[in-house]
Amino acid sequence: IYFSMLQPRYAVGALWRAHKTSPASSVVVDNTRFWVAHGVSPAPLELSAPEHSHQCLAFLALGSGASVATSSRSSRCRRRSKGFNVEKAKVPEVVDAEVVNGDVTTDVKAGADTTTTVVVEDYAQLELDAQAGDEDAQFRFGKALFEGFEGRAADMTEAEQWLRRAAETGHRAAQSALGEMLYSGVGVTQDKEQAFKWLSKAAEPPLVEAQFNVGIMYHTGDGVEVNKPEALKWYMLAAEAGLARAQVNLAYMLRVGDGVDEDKEEALFWYGKAAAKGDRDAQYCLGEMYHEGEGTKKNMKKAAKWFEKSGEQGRPDAQHNLAQMYFWGTGIDCDRVRASEWYRKAAEQGFVESQFALGVMLDRGESIDVDKVEALKWYRKAAENGNMSAQLNLGFAYYEGAGVEQNKAVAVEWFEKAARQGDVKAMENLGEMYRFGDGVPKDGEKSDYWYKKAGFGQVLVKGKRAKS
Repeated sequence: IYFSMLQPRYAVGALWRAHKTSPASSVVVDNTRFWVAHGVSPAPLELSAPEHSHQCLAFLALGSGASVATSSRSSRCRRRSKGFNVEKAKVPEVVDAEVVNGDVTTDVKAGADTTTTVVVEDYAQLELDAQAGDEDAQFRFGKALFEGFEGRAADMTEAEQWLRRAAETGHRAAQSALGEMLYSGVGVTQDKEQAFKWLSKAAEPPLVEAQFNVGIMYHTGDGVEVNKPEALKWYMLAAEAGLARAQVNLAYMLRVGDGVDEDKEEALFWYGKAAAKGDRDAQYCLGEMYHEGEGTKKNMKKAAKWFEKSGEQGRPDAQHNLAQMYFWGTGIDCDRVRASEWYRKAAEQGFVESQFALGVMLDRGESIDVDKVEALKWYRKAAENGNMSAQLNLGFAYYEGAGVEQNKAVAVEWFEKAARQGDVKAMENLGEMYRFGDGVPKDGEKSDYWYKKAGFGQVLVKGKRAKS
């Protein structure tokens, strides 16, 4: 019965396609000969090429606390060649522009992030000043009504009215806040066209969050027609003012040529700016670019450094990639104990490839103590999430009774799940079990079916298996 060895996969779906094992050995179980693959070849393995996605995009910074996301993917991301995959599309992080009681001061100096200063308010006096026409008081009172204050419940309708009064006088922060409310539809009727109008007003002269939000809307076509060059322009303004999320989005567009000319060196520069500010997505993307030599020479030590910084902030694919580099000694010293630690961090967050890898390490005692029961736990988690190799290994555990009570009927179920995803070893296992009635009723037709699926029914043409 076949058993899947550690098939390391870099994160972001970058799969080790060319897994090779040392020669398999045969064993006899219940008077039947089966095959157990074992060992991992030290030969270098191939990686698949980048699949760029919108993961490195940040999305609309809404003061109302609402989030906007997209799962769209660039058509440029589908290339396949040797290389390193960028992560699969996920819901991106939202940059949250806080709603505060008090004055909001925006710092737009180059290299500085936007900050807010909260001033304790005399709300009774603030309301009087707002009624008297003080535009800044109108803005601050609108913000206070948005959140509620001193036992007074939030009043979105009145908040919108005061923000609009201030916005109509040209108050930039009020225009931005009003645009955010209209975009999200929190407390008001959603109107993205009006949201774009007010955010555009706020973006000139520079209000960095508004510039970023306008860039997002142009980029995604949300409330306005898609216009990638305009998106790039607004991201650039916010990025030059020091907003890390804008720097990440700008770098993404330049890295993959998303509606603009590709410029990987410039992308590396902007990822570096955001990474230095602690942005974990930028740190991760820097790790990828140094790993693959995008816009720079390959530098595995720098790749590991940035994966670690991102991983320390909890990004699971960065944790997995760092584990891979420690496991195989890719550009850094091989340390499989540390590899297991990073696999575990990612596995505990649900990262499927790490769940499988950790299961194999525990199963084999790869520089850590053998623990068949815990290995089975991680195989099951990965298998239930669709990992084909984990399904094969879980089936084998049930077949052998390794870490679990032996149950060949359950083994067949997991072998079939793996086989239906294309695992040839699982197909051969099923062919063997049905051939000899091992844990299932003996069935020659089913045995032949699975053996043929595994390629046993093919003829040779010029010494190679022909397509059936």
